[in-house]
Amino acid sequence: MNSHQVSSSLAEQRGDTSLTLAQWVERVLAGLFWGWVWGGLVSAGWAILPAVAYGDVYHGFEVIGTKPWMPCAACAALASLLGATIGAFVAPLAVGAARTRVRRAVVLSSLLGAIYGAVIGAIAGWMAQWMSQQYVPQSMLGACLAVGISLPVGLFGGWCGGRAVLE
Repeated sequence: MNSHQVSSSLAEQRGDTSLTLAQWVERVLAGLFWGWVWGGLVSAGWAILPAVAYGDVYHGFEVIGTKPWMPCAACAALASLLGATIGAFVAPLAVGAARTRVRRAVVLSSLLGAIYGAVIGAIAGWMAQWMSQQYVPQSMLGACLAVGISLPVGLFGGWCGGRAVLE
């Protein structure tokens, strides 16, 4: 039994649930990687959506560009992309050192954090742009709000994703 195993078993006996520095660095790197992956998939999903709805990408963006709800959809896409990326990054850290019965808890928590961040971000981004159009038409306030709201949305989504693995 080496010194690391002895210290980890002593920590388990004491009920210590804090991450070691090596575990923390590992979770940060995993969160960065999975945040990039899940954020890229969310971005690809938003880019493919017009192609699926209108037949091809060029025609889809041409048609959607004239719709009055296009700024809301753009802000929803922006907030969901950033919320998913941040949520996927934070979720492995939110799991902490607690033992779970789930295999690959880091990957699953990252996926759940990205899903929660993307869904909540899309709703929050759409609402931010809609309110901006109601009170300050023809301004970039909605896009700024969508970017600003994506951090707390991503943090909350990541926390929920990390805690969902523990249940």
